[in-house]
This record gives sequence, C-alpha cells and structure tokens, in this order.
Amino acid sequence: MTRAIAGSLTLFLLAHLPTGPLAAQSDLGLPAHHQSNLMALARSPLYFQPWVPTGPGSRITVALDYANVYELNTGSYGGAYVQDLEVGTIRVSGRKDLSPELFVTADLPVSVAWQGGLDGFLEWWHDLLGIEIPERDYRPKNDWAYGALLADGGSFENDPALFLGDLSVGLGWRLTPHAQLLGTLTLPTTTARGYGRRVVTAGTMLTLWTDLDPRLRAEASAGVGFAPRSGGVMRSYERTMFGSAGGGLRWRFYKQASVYGTLWLHSPYYEGTGMRALDRNDLAFDFGWIIRTPSGAEWRFGMTEDPQPSGPGVDAVFKASRSW
Repeated sequence: MTRAIAGSLTLFLLAHLPTGPLAAQSDLGLPAHHQSNLMALARSPLYFQPWVPTGPGSRITVALDYANVYELNTGSYGGAYVQDLEVGTIRVSGRKDLSPELFVTADLPVSVAWQGGLDGFLEWWHDLLGIEIPERDYRPKNDWAYGALLADGGSFENDPALFLGDLSVGLGWRLTPHAQLLGTLTLPTTTARGYGRRVVTAGTMLTLWTDLDPRLRAEASAGVGFAPRSGGVMRSYERTMFGSAGGGLRWRFYKQASVYGTLWLHSPYYEGTGMRALDRNDLAFDFGWIIRTPSGAEWRFGMTEDPQPSGPGVDAVFKASRSW
C-alpha cells in the first residue's frame, strides 16, 4: 500500500512538470500534519513538522481539518473498541523568529466531536475507488459512538463535545541552512472530559530539507516524544515513548500554484489491548494543493488518508488553511 501511494504521488508530480523554466520561490515548504484520531491525540505530542523559514515579524496560520473517523475492533484478548464520529478542528498556529537561528512556535486547536453526516458520501467514495470496508455495515449511518470495553474489565464512553484543545509551545533552532531542531511542550488545556492528553508531554523533532530543483522541495522529519501515563482505564495500556518519521515533496508546477504530498509514520500509541487500531503503527498520507499570493500568504487545500492500520480507521480528512 505504501509503495503504491508513493508511486502514485511521483506520477502525479511528474505529470505536472512544466515545460519552461520558472523562477525560484523563496518559500516552498510543506504544511504541518496533525492527527485527527482522538485516541492518538490523547497520547503523543508528535506531528509532521516542516521546515520553518526565516522571516520578519510573525507568521500566523489558521487551518480547518474535518475528519470522518470509523474504528471498530474486537480485541484478541476480549473486549471491543469503537470510534464512530466526525471531528472538526480549527487550529491557530504561529511562529516568530528570535534571531536568524532561533524561533518560537505556538499552536492551539478548537474542536467539535459529533455524529456528523458524511457516512453516506464516504460510502459512495469508497465504492467509486473499489475500497471495501464491511465493518461499516455493522453500525447505523451518522450515529455517535466513542468508547471501549477492555479485556481487564475497564471501560470508558465519551459524549459529543465542543472543546478547546491542548496548547503546544515550542523552541526551534536552525542548526544549519538545511536542518532544524524543534522542542515542544504540550500543556493539558483541553476543556472536555475524555479528550486531550491530561498530562504535560514533550517532543523533539528534526527536520531536513533540500531543493531538488528551483521548483521542487523535499523535506524529511523524524521525532521522539514522551508522555507520562495519564491515569484512567487506559493507563496500563498507554505507551510512554513514541517515534515518528516522514517526508514529502512540494512541486510548484505553474506560477504560484503547487502540489504537495507527505507520508508520515508514527509508532503505536498503546500496547496490549489486542486491538489493531490501538496497538499498531499509524501511517498517514497527506496531499493537496497550495496557492501562494503575491504578498507571500498561502491558501492550502488537501486531504489525508490513513493506509495503516488497515481496515476501519480515519477514512478521510478534508483540510483547508490560510497563512499570513
């Protein structure tokens, strides 16, 4: 599956190769990628962190992610887990240079989790692509469910909610013109019960970049994160150390228009539950289009698919953002 996605992305980018030369673009960076799965957000501080270019003043990004999530697992040791819902998130992010080498970042999401109304559309979409998810027939369309009954007898059930998410702050260091290190702290500011990390988490992410062509940027990122166990019924299953790795391309194929694609792999968030949606690696494919304005601002439109864990999962994330 991963090879097929990478091959498709390469062919798509090559198909948009322009026949004439284009001037270099000062900022060909990739967008950040954050998880939409609520069980993932409850643990790891890591995300795909792109290169942060130098610039005067501050840079602000407002991003909207809208995800349809469907996970339904029966544990191999007993119990069951379900996440059948939709999550809309408005994320406000900012960065400011302290010097040519040092910069600070901040990120704060506001989310709504509810039953949604995209199940019928995604069923049509999967049929169009020839993707079969028979587990979707086990539950009614556009119906809320988020909870688990665990093998050790513990259980939880969360209600729909509108909530402020966890605040993340970071300090970045541009080690060289092509390498940066960012350390982050995520603070438990979530306002709804059953959502968010509930503990302070920390992560370090290294990002490398190079221009393969004045129109083609390649970036790679790897991270290590730590989260203490948060308590509650999932405590004995929570992992405390996490790793991530990923990379992507951005191709400016026409004037100020670009396409991008990113693959990002994250280690499991939990262990020992016997449920593949919780105990296995998480792989995301983020792709879309970016329009850059003459002033340097950007409009971004895209989607995210989760090839792993295979089967039910985050079926689709629709994304839009504006940066200044």
